Amino acid sequence: MTREGLRPQRPPESPAPFDFRSPERIPDVQIQGIRVVFEQGLRSVSSALTGYLGIPVALRLVDIEQLSFPVFREGLSTPTCLVDLGLSATPHHGVMEIGLAVVFPMLEILLGAKAGKAADIQRELTDIEQHVATGLFRPIVDELGQALCNTRSGELEMMGIACNPSLVPVLEADAGAVIFTAEMDIAGNQGLIRLALPAATVKMMKGADRRAIASQNAAAAPSLAVFELLSAASIRLEVRLDGETLRLQDLAALKVDDVLSFGRESEQMLECSLNGLIRFRGHLAAKGAKMCFRIEECETRNPGTLSPALPEITGGQP
Repeated sequence: MTREGLRPQRPPESPAPFDFRSPERIPDVQIQGIRVVFEQGLRSVSSALTGYLGIPVALRLVDIEQLSFPVFREGLSTPTCLVDLGLSATPHHGVMEIGLAVVFPMLEILLGAKAGKAADIQRELTDIEQHVATGLFRPIVDELGQALCNTRSGELEMMGIACNPSLVPVLEADAGAVIFTAEMDIAGNQGLIRLALPAATVKMMKGADRRAIASQNAAAAPSLAVFELLSAASIRLEVRLDGETLRLQDLAALKVDDVLSFGRESEQMLECSLNGLIRFRGHLAAKGAKMCFRIEECETRNPGTLSPALPEITGGQP
């Protein structure tokens, strides 16, 4: 008997079935469609938060990637701010991380503080702050849910807030996840929002259907063409400092080193216009040797038209 004959005979292995509907990886064409609807959701979130806080809030999509949930959780900061998300029509859950760099500035604004660059705070939210944040995060969850979800995938529901990533086991350990990353800018404070959803649920969401992708691309084509035509247009940018009137005889007597008073407080904001229409308010600033204008407010009402640049001449005292 040969050495080979002494080896035990292994039973033939049966072929393992392969599930072509496996949700572990979503094709790029479906990611493209989901990207379109997620960007629409970000615009809705931006509008909702701007109205909720009373100051401009900007959001832009940074990336969409596919990872396993353990890899995603390893990349979470500690401490952080996590929102547990339920999906009403499925047994799955999701999680949304909102960076502390934008959470604390928003909370301060809600509590009456003036909008501006906030200090870098790295700590867990208190119970009171979590209670206030529940109302703050609800517009984010609602707007993203309306943009992404349908009857098949279920609605996004806010289940709770946590500060420690290990306390939010919302996805199975071996489940694939789709991670949406967006950057938020509020009053000069920038931070990331990361939304992690099960890949199986994302495949059922709006924008994942190829026919929907084709219709979205067709609808967006005319807008993109118009934007390309207008992108090279020039817009006149003006920042003016209006103030007191001046008598003609005083104007004629002006000389070098004279100081003119404009009757304005030093902290009063200036108006910035685009083609004669007031669009922004802010203060003058310097960047190196260049004079700059720092935008601090956007004009949300019907923009007014700037008055003529020539000073008014009266017979009164200056």
